Amino acid sequence: MTVQKCSAICKDYLYYALGDGKECWCGDTFHVPAELVSHNQCSIPCAGNSAQKCGGSWKISIYSK
Repeated sequence: MTVQKCSAICKDYLYYALGDGKECWCGDTFHVPAELVSHNQCSIPCAGNSAQKCGGSWKISIYSK
């Protein structure tokens, strides 16, 4: 997974999120309260591009379009 691939998969949604280095989620709303955390807590490299980060331990990287 990469940030770009997840964005393309979620092209019809307002938000996309990456987690555990390989997972991608899409949505138009947040279903649970989101809490902003330090960027260093989302430090797991993306499986498809190790230069990118795809979430962290029990954390997801959320993007909006």
